Amino acid sequence: MLALNWGFLMLFNIVLDSVMKNINLELNGITWGMCNQGRLCNLDYIDDVCLLAHTHAYMVLLLWRLQHNAALVGLKINFTKTKEMRIGTNIPQAFVIQNWEIEQVTWFNYLGSMIKSNGGADADIDLKLAKA
Repeated sequence: MLALNWGFLMLFNIVLDSVMKNINLELNGITWGMCNQGRLCNLDYIDDVCLLAHTHAYMVLLLWRLQHNAALVGLKINFTKTKEMRIGTNIPQAFVIQNWEIEQVTWFNYLGSMIKSNGGADADIDLKLAKA
């Protein structure tokens, strides 16, 4: 049973990685690393995907590409679990996929760390200290 689940996860991740490579053709994500050496467009972990973009227009394009390329391989976006968070912008326009408006949040947990829209780490540090 464990081998079957592991094999399924590996296959799923190979397919998802292929989808993600197809949506990031221009590599217009956020600056990553010292001296602007690279761009980071997404973070993937098992079945979670975090898209990163500097502009609202580019995020709209990424979302459309994700939905389109995922559908080509039989994957669907779970709209009830999909959230968006904006950092350093006051653009109020919502992101919409297939007539579904994505819920905007001010924080979320990613791999056990609390990410906040104000960029602060105090809440994450407090959470980790409380668990210790």
